[in-house]
Amino acid sequence: RLGLSYAGYGKFETALGYLEQIPEEQLDNDTLFQLAFTQRELGDLEAATANFEKLRKRTPDYVTVYPYLADLYEQAGQFGQALITAQEGLAVDEFNEALYQKASQLAAKLGKNKEATDYLKEALALDPSNLTLVLELSNQLLATQQDQENIALLKAKDEVDPQIYWNLGRSYANLDDYERALTNYETANRYLDDNAEFLRDAAFFFRNAGRRVEASTAAKAYLMQVPTDYEVEDLLDELQY
Repeated sequence: RLGLSYAGYGKFETALGYLEQIPEEQLDNDTLFQLAFTQRELGDLEAATANFEKLRKRTPDYVTVYPYLADLYEQAGQFGQALITAQEGLAVDEFNEALYQKASQLAAKLGKNKEATDYLKEALALDPSNLTLVLELSNQLLATQQDQENIALLKAKDEVDPQIYWNLGRSYANLDDYERALTNYETANRYLDDNAEFLRDAAFFFRNAGRRVEASTAAKAYLMQVPTDYEVEDLLDELQY
């Protein structure tokens, strides 16, 4: 009880001192989880992984363990094992939105793009209004050049979000529909004019669309944040002639 109480107040070092005194055979599931969680918070990832694994093997339907365990394997660079762990969690709880999201991220890191997309679609089926999931799926569709599907996904949403406009603009540009692309880039630019990643992309897009003034403005704003990007410096030099 002392260990759990100290952990609840964020005093993990003190909590660990108490939790580690409990014999393993007397650790119930919740206390074993808290021990592993405390070790994770203190940076002892190896011990945390070992104890989360003990809990998973002891009680496979203790679903809370799977996201943490998958995350630890991911931090260790063991992406394959991390994905397997997330998949095992989904076998226990097929309605776990966070696990679908984690599985998608891991699949993408392993180059399994179709799996990554499918996991996000499963998550969105559980929560269609989750904008974070919508944008992750949109980014995945962009990365795999599924521009028509990306446009259909985003146009069906009522949310006003600058990332939606940016992603729509990118897909329209990929399809050489510069009129619609320009409309969406201009809208996104109202909100993302201090976002370095957007400004870099917008500078090249506006140049390709024949909008030299907007391209120059975006390039200058970007270089104020990233002055060592020589490719954008060359673009700005080109636009000045």
